Amino acid sequence: MEVNIGYILTIQGFLKVLELFFGFIFWAIVARMVDVASSYTLSAYVNECHGGASFSLALALILWLTTLVLFIMFLLEFVKSIKAPWSMIEFIYNIVASCLYFILLIVLGDVCIPGVNGTSMAGYAFGIATMACHCVGVGVHHAIHYRLVISTATESSSQPT
Repeated sequence: MEVNIGYILTIQGFLKVLELFFGFIFWAIVARMVDVASSYTLSAYVNECHGGASFSLALALILWLTTLVLFIMFLLEFVKSIKAPWSMIEFIYNIVASCLYFILLIVLGDVCIPGVNGTSMAGYAFGIATMACHCVGVGVHHAIHYRLVISTATESSSQPT
C-alpha cells in the first residue's frame, strides 16, 4: 500500500480536501444546532426543528464519511487494485452529494430557524461551500473528460490513414 501524495496536488484531490474541511465544520455546526434544539423541549415547533436538524446532521455525516472513504481510497491508491469505473463513480457521487447538500440546506432553512443567528448563518455558509466544492468537482470531471475526448478525436483525425 503506497501513499500517493501527488493526488492531493491534483484538482480532484484538492477539492476532496476542501470538501472534507468544509463538510466537517458544517456537520459540527449542525450537531451544535441539534444539541441546542434538543435542550429546549417547550414547544412542538422546537421538536419539529430537532427532527429536521437531526435529519440534516445524519445526512451531512454520511456524506462527509463517504467523501473521507473516497479520499482515502484515492490517496492510498486502492482504486488501482479494485477494477471499477472510479472516474464515473466520483462524478455520480459529486452530483448526488451536491443535490443532497442542497436539500439539507433547504430543510435547515425551512424547518429549523425561527430567527437567524450567527451559528445558523455559519452553518449555511459552510454547507454552501461544501456543496460548491461538489459542484466544481462535477465541472472538473466534465472538463477533463471532454478535453480527453476532444484531444483523442483530434489526434485520430490528424493521423494519416
